[in-house]
Amino acid sequence: LAGMEKQDLGAGYYELAQVRAPPGMDLVMMLRAAGYLGPVGIGELCGN
Repeated sequence: LAGMEKQDLGAGYYELAQVRAPPGMDLVMMLRAAGYLGPVGIGELCGN
C-alpha cells in the first residue's frame, strides 16, 4: 500500500504517506511547502 501511495503522490509526499494521511495532512503539507522540515505533532493535531 505504501508503495502505491509513493507512486501516486510522488517522492515529495512519500513521508506523508507513511503516516497514513491523517486529517491534519493538509496542515503538514502547508508546513512542508513553507519550508518547515521539523517534526510535526500530527497525533496532537488530530486529537488522538
